[in-house]
Amino acid sequence: MHAILEDTADDLLAVRVEGKITRDDYRVLAEQIDTTVERHGSVRLLVEVGRLEGIAPGVFWEDLKITLKHYRHITRMAVVGEARWLERWVGVGNKLSPGVEVEHFDATRRGDALAWVADGDSHRRVYRPAAERTPTERPAG
Repeated sequence: MHAILEDTADDLLAVRVEGKITRDDYRVLAEQIDTTVERHGSVRLLVEVGRLEGIAPGVFWEDLKITLKHYRHITRMAVVGEARWLERWVGVGNKLSPGVEVEHFDATRRGDALAWVADGDSHRRVYRPAAERTPTERPAG
């Protein structure tokens, strides 16, 4: 399931995903991204990942479809969460979406993630896993 967070404004779409993630969740998210892109020409994403109970078959296909449709429109994406697989997922996603700045942040650095994703207008592709950054280092951009 996902929820739109109160940080959503203008071209910033902030969502929290947790529980069981379904294809329908991704379809709804795709509609929200479509709407944001139609209104603003681009979208910045803040994705908070909570405790996941499972990912339904087909979810990764939906994720790939969103990426392929909108990789030119997503200017920055911050993924916030503790799970180790998130860094690997962010790294793979970064390779599949040229031109998108993607960063992973520990859950304790949510404020930094929000500031980073809201701040940049750059389309430079930058990715460094959270483990490679010092706690006080702000991501490039």
